[in-house]
Amino acid sequence: MPSWSSIRRKKLERNIHEFADVQEVQLDCSRAASLFLRGEGEKRAATLIVERPGQKRFEKEQRLLCSLCRLIITDERQALEVNGLHDHTFFNPAGLVFEISCFADATGCRQEGVPSTHFSWFAETSWQVAVCQSCDTHLGWFFQRRERSFFGLIRNRLING
Repeated sequence: MPSWSSIRRKKLERNIHEFADVQEVQLDCSRAASLFLRGEGEKRAATLIVERPGQKRFEKEQRLLCSLCRLIITDERQALEVNGLHDHTFFNPAGLVFEISCFADATGCRQEGVPSTHFSWFAETSWQVAVCQSCDTHLGWFFQRRERSFFGLIRNRLING
């Protein structure tokens, strides 16, 4: 169990999980984690927040849809960090700039083409184009390396739903 000195306060953000009427909390400390304690004012309650590297947590589930046909592509529970960030900005060889977000899975996408390592945005990673399964809109890329695969989806081609 981590010492209380390793617990620090954090402002209310999107990464909150609340526990009600908890007297004792047991944590799996076999993986790295950051713990935060947030007071609840006059209620004399507290919220324990557990964040693990490589995972991003959100207050509520948020589905992300194809902006053209409204097919469900993924949801915010699939969000993850790659190289320490969830959101990235890259340009391709033609100079086009893309703002992408990384997701562990995107069931509404399918991969097209042969995997390539040419001009890959992530080291030792091959990529394929990812398109909407319904309308074939280019939504981003599927990246794969030996130990991990993920989708990099273009944020302005997705809408909340």
